[in-house]
Amino acid sequence: MSDKVRLALAATNTELEGLRERYRTTASALDQQEGWMAWLLVARRFIGEPFPNQVLITAQAPEARLLLNSAQWRVHGRMVDPDADPVWLTGPGRRSGAPTPLSHYDIAQTIGPPVGILTDPPQPSAGEERAFALWQALTGLAESHGAEVVVAGDRGDQVSLDGRRIIVPPADDHARNLHLARGIAELLLEPPTLAQREAIAAAVAIEAGVPRLGEIPPGGAAQAQALQPVLSAVVGAVREAGVAVPAPVVAGRLLRRPEVVAVPPMPTLRGVAL
Repeated sequence: MSDKVRLALAATNTELEGLRERYRTTASALDQQEGWMAWLLVARRFIGEPFPNQVLITAQAPEARLLLNSAQWRVHGRMVDPDADPVWLTGPGRRSGAPTPLSHYDIAQTIGPPVGILTDPPQPSAGEERAFALWQALTGLAESHGAEVVVAGDRGDQVSLDGRRIIVPPADDHARNLHLARGIAELLLEPPTLAQREAIAAAVAIEAGVPRLGEIPPGGAAQAQALQPVLSAVVGAVREAGVAVPAPVVAGRLLRRPEVVAVPPMPTLRGVAL
């Protein structure tokens, strides 16, 4: 092994250790209100990223909207500000395929023409039509997991789960949709914590542009890790229905709803144990 290769490997290992430390520090803050909400807002914007990279985005650029590397930005006719600090995520190395730090830049750190992939999608009109489209999206997601959605007023004023039936109490359009979002959390997490239920409801409210909820309890890193694929499925369903605000793109990948929702194993940094 040449000295040049040794130096390159040493530099990569140092960068990886720095990312691990950022991950650990930010993940440990998820049991606090500020840290939990910061992760939730990033996770709903970047639903296609694995949990560790969501945490790294939260640590470095929580306001980011669109992250690409400098070569990808050039494809879109935009140049990265030479003074911009990169947002470091991880992915397979170009040659070895081994996990390595990869530099990304938010659109706010670039100069150039508008990016078409951020164009607002068609949106239903406000009011009943918009609420109905959101209800249909969430109902479709529940049904895709073998559940039936029923509106019934004899089970109290909270959503409940009866086998594979999500029983939603009668309510106004906005409240009914949030009840259903909580019911989907009940269905897919079996059972969720209060923090996870309310995080799903808050994400749906934000995506649909309806009034934000108040404070929600923090859940911590383990709860966030388990919640991440369910959050991706719910937000993805809302976006596919054309109800949501524009979905971000990471590394050139449009973020779509995953076909299968499953609780992931303990997170790794794209193959690097944390």
